[in-house]
Amino acid sequence: MVVLAVAWAYREFNRKPAGLGNSQPAFVLSDQQLLQSYEENEEAANKNYLGKIVQVTGKVYEVVNQGDSATTIVIGNEQAMHKVSCLLQQDAATQVNKISKNELVTLKGICTGFLMDVELNQCVIVEIK
Repeated sequence: MVVLAVAWAYREFNRKPAGLGNSQPAFVLSDQQLLQSYEENEEAANKNYLGKIVQVTGKVYEVVNQGDSATTIVIGNEQAMHKVSCLLQQDAATQVNKISKNELVTLKGICTGFLMDVELNQCVIVEIK
């Protein structure tokens, strides 16, 4: 029994979060549609999107590499005050080398709300156009 308990604890401790690669998004939007929803009524947008898988398409504004542990793709219009910030899953970060500024991308992630930008976490790259 002790060996089984230790094996289970080890497996749970080292478990990685489930990937979103094969998950169906609850919403498919452009970056501008998602931003407009939050800018017009943050409370209503949170009811719709918070904690749900959202697929968003837009132009890359910036790619931020935060060391080996995290990469964020920011999409949105250069002149806009707010953008969509997409924190990539670690395995998706390997595809970042293929992405450049102003390129059209589609990303899928879990919406965690609106700070200065709309935040999506655990993102995967769906398509690079």
